[in-house]
Amino acid sequence: MNKNKYLLASGCSYTGGGAFNNLELFKKEFPTYSNTLLSNSIPFKHDEHEIFFSDTNFKNLIREYLWPDILSNLLQYNGAYNVAAGGKGIHTTINNLYHFIFNWIKSSKDVTELEIWYQIPSVHRIEIYINKEDNHQCILTELNDGNEIKEFFITNFFDEDYNLLSGLHEMYKFKKYCDALGVTIYFIPWDSDEYKPTSPAFISLKKRIESYKKDIQKNQFKKFWSNIDEILHYNIDDILTELNPIFVEDVTLNEYARRECDTFYFKDKYSDITNDSHMTKEGHQKYAETLKEILK
Repeated sequence: MNKNKYLLASGCSYTGGGAFNNLELFKKEFPTYSNTLLSNSIPFKHDEHEIFFSDTNFKNLIREYLWPDILSNLLQYNGAYNVAAGGKGIHTTINNLYHFIFNWIKSSKDVTELEIWYQIPSVHRIEIYINKEDNHQCILTELNDGNEIKEFFITNFFDEDYNLLSGLHEMYKFKKYCDALGVTIYFIPWDSDEYKPTSPAFISLKKRIESYKKDIQKNQFKKFWSNIDEILHYNIDDILTELNPIFVEDVTLNEYARRECDTFYFKDKYSDITNDSHMTKEGHQKYAETLKEILK
């Protein structure tokens, strides 16, 4: 038992309870609550299809069924904090961790009591601010849904190699920050193999860096040639090695866990009503158990 440890988790909706707020799925996952509470609209606010994630009672109800709390209990830690942001990318989900730590330190708490587990959102998820809509959104660049703003953005401002490089840099900077504080952090990819040294995406990025090594117009991949003092960008092989993303038997953790859990995704458990690829209660349990098994 380690009562001096707190598990701090961040990620996207796969960590934050995605699809639990779908009213139809919620009723199936929590029949007792749906019969006694939802029917009376207490304590939840909801419309015909969706429970509002901002409702404190809803969040407090589902937190114990999500993998961060489950894993914290399995490890016999003092508790868990879940600052995942559904629908967001690397920028917001890491920024949430920074601010949590800032406030933890400001409160004169021992930062080494924290152990961080970071579920990496899709590398293709780009966060931008859309002036026309006065809204901060994520653009899932791999989805071809005909969205006019998305198509304009991808055509004019998106590069897959540069996006991967930016994500690696953001995670590595946070990793070095945690190292300086004496805080352990684990990185868990969700839906991609970009973080494997043998992956096509990572190899493509390495080739791009090499080919642009002497091109003064491509300094975003290598260096700024106008520096007074010479500087080389840190080797991305070393960055990836230090991040040490978690894969199991050469697949992502969720792919591995799903093999042993027939009801891992909502689409597995309720195939007649949904095609949703978020984890069910059983999925979160299996995810947490697998993490404990391979890392502890």
